[in-house]
Amino acid sequence: PIRFAKIDPALPLFSFSASGRDFLYAPGSLAPLPSGRSGRQAALERMRELARSSRDAREAAARRPFEPVCLTVFPSGSFGLACSYCFSSDRDGRRIELGAVSAAAKQVMRNCEARGLPFTLVLHGGGEPTGDWELLVSIVEATKDLAGERGLAWFGHVATNGMLSAERASWLAREMSSIGLSCDGPPALLGWATGSLPE
Repeated sequence: PIRFAKIDPALPLFSFSASGRDFLYAPGSLAPLPSGRSGRQAALERMRELARSSRDAREAAARRPFEPVCLTVFPSGSFGLACSYCFSSDRDGRRIELGAVSAAAKQVMRNCEARGLPFTLVLHGGGEPTGDWELLVSIVEATKDLAGERGLAWFGHVATNGMLSAERASWLAREMSSIGLSCDGPPALLGWATGSLPE
């Protein structure tokens, strides 16, 4: 069993034990605890400093105005596969409104302009982003048009399970800057990707 404990009330600093070994954790850092007292003390002080830096960075970020430079959209709760291992349990088919996406895109574009950055759109899960194909196309076209009107470069990424027609796959390849293909799950599903599904 894993034993886990917060060891500093004011810092994000934790200890845990697993497989007979002791570790310290601060956000972004994991360190095994040495066996000697002086080694343990040195490791603890180093991790305490990392935890302090993490806390200070988080507090500074919380004081800054919210100015996102990437728009991440979960287009709908539409599912093509309904995989039992999927993290998402919201399968009611809800759909985002194109007007809401356009309003959010305009705000993100203002932030991108101010920082000299391209506009970035990410279409992600909560369902399969390509499950409501017409909505996905509308979002891509609308944000490309808005970015073009502002003279901003446009970058688009879609995460998909890849279960779509050759025509739709070709459209994504032409229109999106990058595509993330989810190939996780049980071994039998992974066999599909390599053409070695069991008979």
